[in-house]
Amino acid sequence: GRVVAVDASFPMLKVLKEKSWLQGRSIDILRADAHELPFKDHAFHAVISLRMLMHVIDWHNALKEICRLAKQYVIVDFPPRSGFAGFSPATHYILKKIRRNHQPYRVFSIKEITKALNREGFALRAIDRHLVLPFGFHRLVGSVRFTKLVESKLARLGFTDIFGAPVTVLAERVDHENSDDRT
Repeated sequence: GRVVAVDASFPMLKVLKEKSWLQGRSIDILRADAHELPFKDHAFHAVISLRMLMHVIDWHNALKEICRLAKQYVIVDFPPRSGFAGFSPATHYILKKIRRNHQPYRVFSIKEITKALNREGFALRAIDRHLVLPFGFHRLVGSVRFTKLVESKLARLGFTDIFGAPVTVLAERVDHENSDDRT
């Protein structure tokens, strides 16, 4: 299949091009704004958006664009209001003082993402929650073994299902009969 990677940032595209796992693979890399993507409606069987919705100016419009491009599936991730990410608005100011490169980001409820996907003709099919403790904490500890141990214990206690972040959702187009008529 055709794989296309898109980012609005030249530095991020440069990082992508330097990834070793990408070498020798057929992938188109281009710079574009998520609010106005340069592809025809339903150009891709699936559209995957990672670590993007939380940073864009108009997340509703960006998600609408993603859905416009997807013939059948959309996969997006986002920091949920539940869990540690929900405290992010209060902690951004402090983190910016500690880490100069800290980027504030938006958090979402699963309900608001689901409603936005539904408006675009998509139904939620799966939800996956990742880590209970913040990524920054795990990076600070610096041990994959520690992360696996602690997070598996938290998962067994049911905390991942409630507080895990980021949340990744899979949505499927349900307006198949109208999908070719959409503009």
